[in-house]
Amino acid sequence: MKKLGVLLVAAAALFLAFAVLKNSIAQSAVQGVVKKMTGLKLGMRSLDLQLRNTRILAKGIQLKNPAGFTDPVMVDMPTLDVDYELGSILKGAPHLETVELDLAQIVIIKNRDGKLNLDALKPAGGTKQTTEKPAQQTKAPQIRIDLLHLKIGKVVYKDYSNGGSPSVQEFDLRIDEQYRNITNINAIVPIIVSKALSNAVLGRLVNFDIKGLMSQMDLGGVNFGSMGLGSLSNLSSQAAQQAQGVLSGAQKMLQGAASGSGNASKDLTKAADEAVKGVSDLFGSLTKKS
Repeated sequence: MKKLGVLLVAAAALFLAFAVLKNSIAQSAVQGVVKKMTGLKLGMRSLDLQLRNTRILAKGIQLKNPAGFTDPVMVDMPTLDVDYELGSILKGAPHLETVELDLAQIVIIKNRDGKLNLDALKPAGGTKQTTEKPAQQTKAPQIRIDLLHLKIGKVVYKDYSNGGSPSVQEFDLRIDEQYRNITNINAIVPIIVSKALSNAVLGRLVNFDIKGLMSQMDLGGVNFGSMGLGSLSNLSSQAAQQAQGVLSGAQKMLQGAASGSGNASKDLTKAADEAVKGVSDLFGSLTKKS
């Protein structure tokens, strides 16, 4: 009986500890996922992980700007509401039945050096440089979303490139759209960016290279066309072809130089430099100046 009492007390203590810490654990997990999706830090005022109702409700979310930008916040999101399947979370392959993203404001900034804060976005499972290959992609984490409900209130564009106080323009978008059957988490960032830049005037001002971003992504299984995003579908195909073309060209140059005679070593070095530059130019388009 005494041992049973000790076990019950220990179990109660563990349950109490989990009840107290579960929101902190969930908050860290959400921040980690966003870090993988964007490469940027996420702050939030509160997060409530509901096990019985299988719901995650976060409030006061702010996606932070990268270093080198005066304004601290890129995205202001009052709420994030997720309805999840508990069993899939335990298996390590999250199935989210609904995800509601309410983006009240997105702030796009061109700093004094002419660089955009959007250039800092990095995909989950993005491109990695290695010594064996010019570039390769790792797989994005497996997350399935039945319904993504996206709201974007307004976009603010600030241009500091002329020095002094920035020129500021606001674009009231009021986007309220739904996308279904998302099987790759990397699809979310291009959707948000393309919708944020859907205003023609804003798109010309920002001149952001979405294809350059998408060329760094593992977008396997993403069908933008079925989501009514034909333009993104075309960009995805072009980005994949462009990336494959650069890598194939680099491989041919290296093979040709290696098989040459006389100045083979010199040719190999030159070919390697050109190959690296080609890959760098392609994936460096993510940070190209507007």
